[in-house]
Amino acid sequence: MNIKQQNKRFLPRFQIVKRYRQLFTGTNRRRPGVVMEKFGMSFGGGRKELLDTIESQKKQLVQYQTRFKDVVQAYKSLLKEKEALEASLKVLSVSQDLDQNQPGPDCSEPLEDGCSLHSEDSVDTAASADTASETARETASETGRGSQSEEDLGEPAGKSASTQVRRLDADGGPESGSVGAESQQQATPPPSTETERRAAQLKNQLSTLTSAIATVTHEKSRMEASFQADKRQLKQEVEELQERLAGAAAQREAELSALQQQREAELSALQQQLAESRARVITQQHERERETGDHATQLRELQRILQQERDLRQDAELRLQDANAALLANTQAVERGAESEAHLSQVREERDELKEKLLATERHHSKPDPRLDELQRELTQLKNNFQTQTDMQTRKVRTRLN
Repeated sequence: MNIKQQNKRFLPRFQIVKRYRQLFTGTNRRRPGVVMEKFGMSFGGGRKELLDTIESQKKQLVQYQTRFKDVVQAYKSLLKEKEALEASLKVLSVSQDLDQNQPGPDCSEPLEDGCSLHSEDSVDTAASADTASETARETASETGRGSQSEEDLGEPAGKSASTQVRRLDADGGPESGSVGAESQQQATPPPSTETERRAAQLKNQLSTLTSAIATVTHEKSRMEASFQADKRQLKQEVEELQERLAGAAAQREAELSALQQQREAELSALQQQLAESRARVITQQHERERETGDHATQLRELQRILQQERDLRQDAELRLQDANAALLANTQAVERGAESEAHLSQVREERDELKEKLLATERHHSKPDPRLDELQRELTQLKNNFQTQTDMQTRKVRTRLN
């Protein structure tokens, strides 16, 4: 991602900020909620989200800076390689031009002038090759200030390249000597200054090629070392992420198992409480049934006693009727004599006694039996208590189940 793409990417944000400033400096300065509602935004409880967004953008910015530094470093290394390769190309082109422009054995005077011109051109190209070699040496010295690991990796490659170039120079020495001997045999020998200049040019070319090869090898080794370091770092990061993921998964499984065990324990406790509540309710129901049965027995006994008293009252009434009939007969027999009167008085006395007994019996039966009322009150109270306790137990069970 280059700078233009980054500018295009961040340009809408600047435009949004500018638009916000225009809106807040206008009529809606005192009403920021209206402006936020226009954009469909609200800051109610969004401070944490904004902080998270800022942190993520900071991380992205650091990542982009690191990538940009890597790109710049790679661009610098490519420039160095390009300069070294251009210098070596210039040296090779100069040597090729010198080989092509070398004078033959039957060269006349005008050709000698042309050869001298070519030699002057070759001197200029050699000078340019010298400058290229100097720049290559400077780049090599700059790259030599890198890390110790990169120097350790680059030095063997540079040494091997320099030894190879020296071997090539040593191998090419006899060939150049043989070519010079043949040219001396076929033509007139050149002056000593020309040979010295030629030797200096070859030395400069050799040094330029050596420095260029050393630079290229050093850059390649540095790139290889950087690649290996990045590879190791990425591998370490992947391992750390895998370890974190495994730890998080194990922790999550442990939490889930603990939560499951807790749920099971709570469920078993609730089931046990429910069973105890059911047993308690069943026991209370049996007790209430037994008490209800006892009260029913007592009520039947009271009803039997009441029936007996009613029978006694009926018997007394019958006796009273018989007494009245006897009294009537006695009154009819009053006329029969004194004996009848005495008997009548006796019958009256009996009648009075029977009346008193009857009145006493009626008074006794008119009064309600206190034991019956007490038993009815106890029965009603027990029914109410049983219904209240049943409702309470039902509500407790329902609340525990919910």
